[in-house]
Formats: sequence, structure tokens, C-alpha cells
Amino acid sequence: MLRFMGIFGLGTIFLVISPKFRESALAGLAFVVKAIVDYGPYSYVVLALAGIGGMAIALKSVPRPR
Repeated sequence: MLRFMGIFGLGTIFLVISPKFRESALAGLAFVVKAIVDYGPYSYVVLALAGIGGMAIALKSVPRPR
């Protein structure tokens, strides 16, 4: 959790200090949001399935040697 928050914080700082990257990131985010709205309920179902799959992958414990 701490590693995730650190990476998120560094990414946020980079967006704050880099206006060109911030502009392209916001344009990409606007494109994704527009696509989600355009495709209606199907996109929400796909996002929910992707979220559940992502959580399953993130929570899967790696095999540890004995």
C-alpha cells in the first residue's frame, strides 16, 4: 500500500511540474471518458469485469518456497 501511494504521489508531482505531459494526460482521460459515455451500459459492464479481474490478480498470493 505504501509503495502504491509513493508511486501515485510521484506521478502526481510529475503531472504538476510538467504542463505538456499534463495536457496530454488530460486529453487521453477525456477521450476515455467520452468513449465510456458513448458506449453506454456495455462499457460499464466491461469496466466492472476489468476491475474484478484486476483485484483478483492484485490479491493473488505468489507461491513461496518452503
